[in-house]
Amino acid sequence: MEAWWTLGLSAIPVLQSWGETWIAAMKAFSFLGSEQVYMFILPAVLWCLDAQLGIRLGILLLGSGWLNSVLKLAVGLPRPYWISQEVTPLASETSYGLPSGHAQTTTAVYGGVATGRGGRWLIPLTLLLLFLIGLSRLVLGVHFAADVVVGWIIGAALLWLVVRFEVPCLNLMRRLSPGVRLVLPLVVSLVMVAVGFLVRSAALDRALPAEWVMNAMRADPHGPLLEPRGAADLLNSAGALFGFGTGAILLGAWGRFTGRGRGWTLIGRFALGVAGTLLLYYGLRMILPTGDTMAAYLARYARYAAVGFWLSYLAPRIFVWARLA
Repeated sequence: MEAWWTLGLSAIPVLQSWGETWIAAMKAFSFLGSEQVYMFILPAVLWCLDAQLGIRLGILLLGSGWLNSVLKLAVGLPRPYWISQEVTPLASETSYGLPSGHAQTTTAVYGGVATGRGGRWLIPLTLLLLFLIGLSRLVLGVHFAADVVVGWIIGAALLWLVVRFEVPCLNLMRRLSPGVRLVLPLVVSLVMVAVGFLVRSAALDRALPAEWVMNAMRADPHGPLLEPRGAADLLNSAGALFGFGTGAILLGAWGRFTGRGRGWTLIGRFALGVAGTLLLYYGLRMILPTGDTMAAYLARYARYAAVGFWLSYLAPRIFVWARLA
């Protein structure tokens, strides 16, 4: 008897048999839920459209990423191609399966764009896009239907919480002293790290079935052995939220950047901002320690904090200084 989370497993090979054009389209939709696309959308909105909406999207993106990593570690369920050789691994993933990060985070982020910008046509178009991204994860063999549905539910819940409590939280923040406001992102970030590592510690006590490891090698025969209990995603989200949140508070206090603009100034902003992001991200990775040591963990946290702070505060300050805003 199938476990509830594997229901629909037999349908995945059928979906994968619909031809190369179909597979290519599904890979394209899956890419729309990738980190690379988010790193385009978030700066584009924050720097070139609406800074307040960009801050909201950043909080949704980073909060959803952290929560998804924690839930995956807590639940510890496999991906379809880990347990069935009938499923062709058309993509490879190293984290646990449930809930789907693509389904969860696209619901939160793309839903945030749709609700933030309004328009009758945008919401139904977003719903269709979310469905196709979720379906693509089944076709690629990296998620069960349950993973996707649970991801949609959690993403929608996160979006509702942000929309519902954004104004009360901002009003509360305004009543706090500037010093307390600036400390809050660090406190929240450290709590995220502590909770994440507690959940990871429990996950490390669970044995990783050899069948999962062997089946996962089909997707990447020359890659490292499967290990879905890494700390990287937890540190990435927590560090970036610390930097991004601190920058957002300083940006709001400064009050001279809204994201509006026109023509070449928007292009200049985006080009300069992306160049700075890449310099920080890759430059710091080249000089800071890596691996599974405490020094490497602290370096990863600091690197993502620096990128987050650049996105939400340093880049807008430079745009104004350079007369691009």
